[in-house]
Amino acid sequence: MCIDAAVAIASYSSANGQLPLEIGIATGNNALNIVMGRVPGHIEIYQEHEPSIGLSAIEMEAIGLPMEKACDLINEFLVGGVVGCRDSRQREALECLFKLANQEMEFQLHEIGNFNLSAPPCPDNSCIEMEARMLVFSAKQQRQVGLQCSPSTV
Repeated sequence: MCIDAAVAIASYSSANGQLPLEIGIATGNNALNIVMGRVPGHIEIYQEHEPSIGLSAIEMEAIGLPMEKACDLINEFLVGGVVGCRDSRQREALECLFKLANQEMEFQLHEIGNFNLSAPPCPDNSCIEMEARMLVFSAKQQRQVGLQCSPSTV
């Protein structure tokens, strides 16, 4: 079993470092990018963090999605799939988002290291959707050369 899709998470919230502000998702032939909306006390951007995040609080208000809608879109996009993420920090952030939204993940989420895959380097400030695409591409390459990609721990 190999990953069907990959998730990349960036721009951690100033209010709660466990929650994502931006989520990039890629499958072999499709991609989705989600910007979270403001949730006071949980997800918000402080003015002093805007330059490093690359998103302003005003932009977040304009394009950000409510947690529940974001989780619905993610589930719809990934339903039934085996999804890889770069590391435990990203896995925990997505799990925390679903928990806060009081929703269940309708896909299996694993760290790509559990599939004996290594995450390709990703430049700082790169597009989060591109990072997810790179993870999926890396998994496909390793599958094509016949490397084992079953999860070592589930």
